[in-house]
Amino acid sequence: ERIPSDICKELLDADIKGEQFVNPYSIPEKYREQEDYIRQLIQTKNETEARLSEIKSEILEDMESKGVKTWDTGTMRLTRKLPTTRLSFNATQFKADHPELDYSPYERTSNVSGSLMIAV
Repeated sequence: ERIPSDICKELLDADIKGEQFVNPYSIPEKYREQEDYIRQLIQTKNETEARLSEIKSEILEDMESKGVKTWDTGTMRLTRKLPTTRLSFNATQFKADHPELDYSPYERTSNVSGSLMIAV
């Protein structure tokens, strides 16, 4: 990954002044120290999600076999969503088939929040 020229300039300026350059692309020590903990949390999350998925499948199968749509414990409600079909519009194919049409009146822009992705 190419380092931006302003960062290179800061490095050279720090060297000329005899100062210590702090690379903004280096992971801060406080996060490096948490690396094992982050891995552990991700592992726990994955295991928990897998187990929850198994339990949900078992509950759904049991509800279907009994013909029940909802179970309520007083503190938790389990509701079975019935199978359905979904219709979607293939905009990419439509645009390819009709390049002469102006789609801009039908397009809308929405903001998407930034996020952090952690790969282990």
